[in-house]
Amino acid sequence: MFLFEEVEKKGERGLAITGYSGKTRYLSVPAYLEKEGGEKLPVLEIAAHAFDGREDLEKVELPKTIRALRAFSFFNCKALREFMLWDSAEDYYDGSLRQCLALSRITVYFEREENYQIVRDILGDSDRRLQFHLYFLGGTQSRNTASLSASIGEQTDLYERNGTASSSTKELSLLFPGYVDKVREDTMARQIHDTIDGCGYSYRQTIGRRRIDLRLYDKLFSRAIHDTKGAAVYIALGRLRYPAELLDKAREDYLRFLREEESFSLALLIADKEWEWIEFYMDLQLFSEEAIKLALKLLAKQGNTELAARFLDYQEKHFAKEKKKPLFDLDEL
Repeated sequence: MFLFEEVEKKGERGLAITGYSGKTRYLSVPAYLEKEGGEKLPVLEIAAHAFDGREDLEKVELPKTIRALRAFSFFNCKALREFMLWDSAEDYYDGSLRQCLALSRITVYFEREENYQIVRDILGDSDRRLQFHLYFLGGTQSRNTASLSASIGEQTDLYERNGTASSSTKELSLLFPGYVDKVREDTMARQIHDTIDGCGYSYRQTIGRRRIDLRLYDKLFSRAIHDTKGAAVYIALGRLRYPAELLDKAREDYLRFLREEESFSLALLIADKEWEWIEFYMDLQLFSEEAIKLALKLLAKQGNTELAARFLDYQEKHFAKEKKKPLFDLDEL
């Protein structure tokens, strides 16, 4: 049961969620709740510290009525892995998703043009690795999504087989690596030196308030390979699957990396149980026979017989030994 209180935001009466009684792994916040007396009001906010320190939450879905996530609303939810919200969340307060150490996927639905502030705010509140999946719904035609629409219109059957939405919905999958901000004090010189390790900070600079700089995002890939090869796997797959504004050179860079690092990439994806990404990777048709053998060995340990069967089919299709032609044909005698 949701706990709530009445609030007013910009002249609109609504409710702020202050907590939830009981335990749940999947928290789906409704768009409207009924007060005593039967009056229904929209849910406008998640109150400060509403779910602070919850250990049961693994997945949270917020409605598009939400306007604000108050300070530390989901702070230190250690089991939280997936978070979904809309671009209607205009106010993201300090610490809302901080210390959610298991958080790996954030989905944002966009209805308005050139409005990426919520993505900037979440990234600015965390120095950890985060994966964003962005859905641009029908009617959104910013500079970014206009080119995104044109890019989708030019995609191959491969892209269409792997999650392309309808013509009214565009998508992006962008991973932002983590980074470490180090502060060192020089007492003799009475100076403080601030250094940043890792490419995650640079990747965050590609998100503006009104535009996503996808060209810069792609240019940073060489740094990602050097700094964090595991993150580079997801960066490459995400850009190839949803290739808005993807230049030929960047595409070749991503494909070359996935081809050269096939064993590392497959082992990582199988360990992470990212079955959907593995199937997309397979459809790129980059694997060598050695990589297929490795995948079959690892999948056997995981007990994933369905995906193992797909790899066996791939092996049969691409690496089946040609039958030796007999020295003579009896029919010719």
